[in-house]
Amino acid sequence: MVLTEQHSKAPQDPEIRYTITPTKALLFRFSALTFNAHRIHLDEAYTREVEGHPGLLFHGPLSLTLLLRVLSSHLERIGRRIQRIEYRNIAPLFVEQELSICAKVKEPADSTWEAWIEGPHGGLSVRGTVWTEPLSA
Repeated sequence: MVLTEQHSKAPQDPEIRYTITPTKALLFRFSALTFNAHRIHLDEAYTREVEGHPGLLFHGPLSLTLLLRVLSSHLERIGRRIQRIEYRNIAPLFVEQELSICAKVKEPADSTWEAWIEGPHGGLSVRGTVWTEPLSA
């Protein structure tokens, strides 16, 4: 059985939500950039027939890269930057399926953020905690 993102519910009321539908070209370019030629990212027939997934798997590190980029852009506008992050990939994401990168303040006093990525049906695929600091630090 393939675990899908529908098994976990995402947090509610994000302060930040950025939606993207990753393409095969993005996946291919990231695979090339990272020298990751695993067939689950490149060969759709293999991914479906051998691995049992509904489509090409999105890279876990690409999920993190997008999450960091979206959150960094927002934080810069409010005079903060990422100091540290802890995250976990929970369920797979697939190419050509919409995903939403979300975040909200978890503890305003020390600017800790809850960050996550929702799959196409709103389920939780990536979850993390982000600690921030002022840009001048």
